[in-house]
Amino acid sequence: MDVDIWAWVGETQQQLSEAGNVGLAMALGDLPAQAYEGRYPQLDVMAPAIAQQAQALELPWLEFYARYWHLIGRIGDRAQGAVAVDDAEQLLSFAQREDVRECPATPAAVEALLSTHADTRVAPPSRRGSGGRPPAGRAPRA
Repeated sequence: MDVDIWAWVGETQQQLSEAGNVGLAMALGDLPAQAYEGRYPQLDVMAPAIAQQAQALELPWLEFYARYWHLIGRIGDRAQGAVAVDDAEQLLSFAQREDVRECPATPAAVEALLSTHADTRVAPPSRRGSGGRPPAGRAPRA
């Protein structure tokens, strides 16, 4: 299946809005920005809420999407890889379910798991430079 994930997000937002779930539709579009802009307190509330609503509405692709972005927001600058490994493994298992497997974003579960494992090997935030990377000339700690 060849689907543009961002087109899918837009279509899902439109469907949710038309079904009267305007707040959910708006929140869906903001998850990537929350993760990338470091709006972690918002992400920590919104992503699980969206995943829970998606589960209740029986929208497994939407649940995957919300769980993925929450995980992405926990690794990198926040360096929660060590505590997020179980969540990453659960996301990969979720991505392999029959009703999720065809979602165009499921390959990202593998990427998230690898990133989470890599995040367990990065220096703590106090030793990092900008962008969650070790300062220039320094290798990440093992």
